[in-house]
Amino acid sequence: MATANVNTWGGTTTLLPLLGASVADSYLGQYRTIVLAFLLYILGLSLLTLSAMLPSLIAYQSQNVDYFTSYSPPQLQIILFFFSLYLVAVGQGGHKPCTQAFGANQFDGQNLEECKSKRSFFNWWLFGVSTGTSVTYLIVSYIEDNFNWGLGFGIPYIVMVAALLVFLLGTRTYWFTIKGNGESPFVRIGKVFVEARP
Repeated sequence: MATANVNTWGGTTTLLPLLGASVADSYLGQYRTIVLAFLLYILGLSLLTLSAMLPSLIAYQSQNVDYFTSYSPPQLQIILFFFSLYLVAVGQGGHKPCTQAFGANQFDGQNLEECKSKRSFFNWWLFGVSTGTSVTYLIVSYIEDNFNWGLGFGIPYIVMVAALLVFLLGTRTYWFTIKGNGESPFVRIGKVFVEARP
């Protein structure tokens, strides 16, 4: 059962960036999609933290029960946990395809110096994402194993809130358009396939 849940969530987080990119290209633009994705991501992380911290949801801590073998969590906790996870997946779906592209769009393609900086941007982006992911896995896993799950889920929540605030502080300096042109590239590709049918 756990394997099926992990695979389903992993598949969902892999496919949702297609939807997020389509929404950004067709309706909201990258900036608004990033802000909306941040908010959904933060809401999901806060509910995930809540699911691990509420006393009524963690009743097993007050009982002398080997919860690895005999503990069955309350239905509300299961619902809140999975709702939170999939809300995080939806947030990632809007966040992943837009943030890197939005960052790259801040460079002027006509300026030779900025073109060089843009190439460097992608290297630093990948370095930052890889380093951040590695450090997060190490620290959060250690905290969840040795302290408590609420704190382990709360740290990413706090980091995402701080990241949103930093992102919003730079709003006046960004180059961006609010709305896309109204038609997703995926829709245009689909139209080609429809028109090409015999």
